[in-house]
Amino acid sequence: MVSDSILVVRKEWKELFQHRRGMRSGFLNLAILLFILGVFMPLQSGADGLSNPLVALAWTWMPISLTMGIVADAFAGERERHTLETLLSSRLSDHAIVIGKQLAAILYGWGVAEIGALLAAVTINLADLRQGWMFYTTEIYIGCLVLPLLAAGLMAGLGTFVSMRADTVRQASQQLSIGLLILFVFPIFALQYLPEAWRVQFVGQLNNVDLQTLFISLAVGWLLVDLILAAVAVKRFQRTALID
Repeated sequence: MVSDSILVVRKEWKELFQHRRGMRSGFLNLAILLFILGVFMPLQSGADGLSNPLVALAWTWMPISLTMGIVADAFAGERERHTLETLLSSRLSDHAIVIGKQLAAILYGWGVAEIGALLAAVTINLADLRQGWMFYTTEIYIGCLVLPLLAAGLMAGLGTFVSMRADTVRQASQQLSIGLLILFVFPIFALQYLPEAWRVQFVGQLNNVDLQTLFISLAVGWLLVDLILAAVAVKRFQRTALID
């Protein structure tokens, strides 16, 4: 199954650059994204971009966004291109197809995020060579490695279910965008409508939270959710239902 999953990953990446966007435009979009997040924004933040513990959480947005775009295409895109029947009639197992498509999205989003994080460190150092070489602290860098990976896994798991049932990539992307707003953005805006006493109490408790404990809790929670979503996706994958 491992070799078949790797085969699916290679197929997804090849289609991503050569067929869906075009090799040149795909790398151009990546270059622009990396320039903004790995060069422009670090120049604005300076050395704080390496020492602020929240930077690990900030880097989770890139893999979530990139993973969402790929996983929305996972099955809906195959359906649009009329290649879904060919894929499902292949010798590949159900496990290999689902896991391979999820891994392709996860590794792509996470890989780009890690390149961006390293590029940001290089940019900050080159901006002021007088301070000597600086890098993320061990805790922050571990967070930059783990949290974006798990966040990408969360989006890949959710996106798999949506893409299986969506008729088009656009429909899948819209549903995932709405889900993203509900899960991450809506709670922030909802805080504004809470009674002031509740908001003050919540902010006070948040300020007292140990960030290391928060990161570990997030990592454990996301890991459990990722594993559950992956297992359920494999179990609910039905070839006949996808073709109908």
